[in-house]
Amino acid sequence: MTMKTLKAIGYFQLAGGVVGFIMLLSSVVGHSQSNQVSLAHFDCSYFFIWASIFAGLACIDGNKRALQLSIINQLLQLFGIVLVGFSFSYSSGFHFRIGIDLTQESWLIFRYGFSDIRLLYNIDEDLIMIDLNLVAIAVLFFLMQLSIIKKEATDIFGMAKEIE
Repeated sequence: MTMKTLKAIGYFQLAGGVVGFIMLLSSVVGHSQSNQVSLAHFDCSYFFIWASIFAGLACIDGNKRALQLSIINQLLQLFGIVLVGFSFSYSSGFHFRIGIDLTQESWLIFRYGFSDIRLLYNIDEDLIMIDLNLVAIAVLFFLMQLSIIKKEATDIFGMAKEIE
């Protein structure tokens, strides 16, 4: 795992952000009326999309903060939750989610698709669901491996400087 892996993750995040941006624009164009709630939803969605695009570009360019930005971006995508009338779920790029619906009986749920942002409120207050994005887990695994490699290289080179 080297710079190629980081660039591949960067292209994945960039593509997910671009797809999310296109989907967001198409949803905004489709709505003729807007209110403060939909504008707040748009602002939050816009933030998440640009975070993904920025993290992707940082990875592609080899920016020193690329790992940190990408880890934060993937952590935001890790969990989805529906609880007490509120729902949050975010994914940039392809996602495959596995979760549990705890509303009445425990049911295993699966969801998959491309860039998705769900910020909802006043939905069914009895609904309780939690899910995990397996793609985000895989990307986080690769990012953590790269982070360990980077730390080891820094330790080795830092130690080499002290020896000189």
